[in-house]
Parts: sequence; C-alpha cells; structure tokens
Amino acid sequence: MKIIFVDETYKQTGRYNRYYFVLCGLIVDSNNLLSIERELALVSQKYKFANLKELRKSNKETKLTVSEEIFNILNKYGSRIIASCIGSTTLEKAKAQTDRYEWGLSFLIERFYLYLDKNKDNGLVIFDSIDKVTEKEIRKWFYNKVLTYNVEMFDTPKGKLIDRIYPTILFSDDKYTNILQAIDLIGWSLNSAIWHAIQDRSIWTINSLYTKNPFLEVYWPLFLSRGPRIEGYGIKWWS
Repeated sequence: MKIIFVDETYKQTGRYNRYYFVLCGLIVDSNNLLSIERELALVSQKYKFANLKELRKSNKETKLTVSEEIFNILNKYGSRIIASCIGSTTLEKAKAQTDRYEWGLSFLIERFYLYLDKNKDNGLVIFDSIDKVTEKEIRKWFYNKVLTYNVEMFDTPKGKLIDRIYPTILFSDDKYTNILQAIDLIGWSLNSAIWHAIQDRSIWTINSLYTKNPFLEVYWPLFLSRGPRIEGYGIKWWS
C-alpha cells in the first residue's frame, strides 16, 4: 500500500504574508514507512532539532546540507511528491470548501490515484492535523469524492477513486510525524520559489521553478513528471 502525507503551508505573519498557499503531498510505500520515519528522526537528532521544521531558522549552508540528507532518504525509498499551488487561502482563514481548495486537493487525490493505478497498488491519505470543525468538513467532502468520482485523463476514463483509495482521510499532528515535517519543508521551498519567480518579473514556468530556490532544486527530482514536464503532473498552479 502507498500512503500520501499531505501538508498545507500556512499564511503566516510578517514577511510570510507574501507567500502563496501550497498543498504538498509526499507518497511513500507502507513497507518503507518506519524506515523513513526513523531515518528522518536521526537527521533531527544529528542537528539537535526538536522538529525538522527548525531547519528554517538555520543558515543557508545548513539548510542545503540537511535538505540533501532529507532528499537522499526520500529518494532511496522511492518517495514522490505532488503539489497544488492555490493562492494565499488557508484552511484557518477561510471555509474549507472553497472552489480553489477543492481543486487543489482534488488534483492531489486524482494524481495519487493515477500513480496507484500505474503501480497496481492501493492508497491511504494522511493530512496534517487542523481544527476539528474543518477536519469534519474535509472528511465528509473526501468520503463523497472518493465514493463517487470517476477519474479521466485527456478525456480517457481511468477508473473510480474508490477502486484504489481508502475513502477515509486521516489526520496526524506533524509534531509527532517526521514525514509531515519533511513535506512541510518541501512545501515551504516551493512556496518561496513561487514568490521569487513572481517578484523577478521575468518569464518563468512551473517546469523551471526549481531555479528560483536552491532548496527546491534539491527536492525537484522527487516531483511526479512526464519526462522533463512537471507542470500538470507533479505541480498544478491556480493563480
């Protein structure tokens, strides 16, 4: 079984208000789950972090070094990333069932299904914990989505979500989940890259986004792609 861990980047105070909102999902094989969790925990211990997210406060050299160590762990176990960039909305600032939020989460679920179908496997979704009211709304939406939605790609039917995905979404506190902490860092680097790309006022595409952030460049090979193309496969953008 494959598990996708999903984290959302928050609209924070101060300078972080500039950031766009990103949903980022990390696909891991259940057979490798404990190994990945243990090895990420060792990285935290090595650098004396109480939480991998403390890496944000480190200097650039340390950030790059630790990012490479996280990448090596995830890559060794065949982990893959899917992300939706849907603007500055967050669940804590707006109703969960906005169109953009549904589009973003739907993209992750549908691409996860296609990944599962290609690998003839089944899947489970684990989301970083949020407030209980919103969790209840998301559970209901997710359950209905998985039970009723038929996946298509290029107008070709690919099957029903329920054929591959367990219809209950689970929530876990990233304080106790190193994998969620790692995907938070990846989402943060993607968020930062988007901001810098927009500020540059230069021509850019999703496929070249890794050039806008050195940490995202480290993680870039993990994003789902079709050949060199990541846009629409590993990353979907809604402006």
